[in-house]
Amino acid sequence: EFQEKLKSSKFRFLNEKLYTTTGHQAKLLFEKDPSLFTLYHDGYRQSMEKWPFQPVKNMIKYLNGKPLNWVVADMGCGEAEIAKNAKQKTIHSFDLVAANDKVVACDMRKTPLSEECVDCVIFCLSLMGTNFYDYLRESSRICKQGGCLRIAELESRFLT
Repeated sequence: EFQEKLKSSKFRFLNEKLYTTTGHQAKLLFEKDPSLFTLYHDGYRQSMEKWPFQPVKNMIKYLNGKPLNWVVADMGCGEAEIAKNAKQKTIHSFDLVAANDKVVACDMRKTPLSEECVDCVIFCLSLMGTNFYDYLRESSRICKQGGCLRIAELESRFLT
């Protein structure tokens, strides 16, 4: 029980850190100690299991109703659940650390994608960091004209 409380406390600390630093600073933190990324995502997964509504499942459901040839960018994808479960053939998954072979590690301020190449950009609980406007600018750069931007975020994130 003590170990679980300690893990939960570390997750909350990391979560707060991710919201109060830039993406670049967070990337450096995870590069310095990669175990923190694993600890964060373990805590995230445990938290999500308790939520009555899981935004990532809603994003997957949305995408599964869209054309298979849509190109999707999942920004701050974590363990790439969208790439694993949505039907689109091309899903680019980005995060600070590559949790698996579906994920490209990068700072979301500048992805390796070319301009206007994506039909849909998704941020699912990933507009973290004090420079999240940079991520929105990048989504505008990579999204095709007439494409869509889907954001799932905690309301409290923007009301404080």
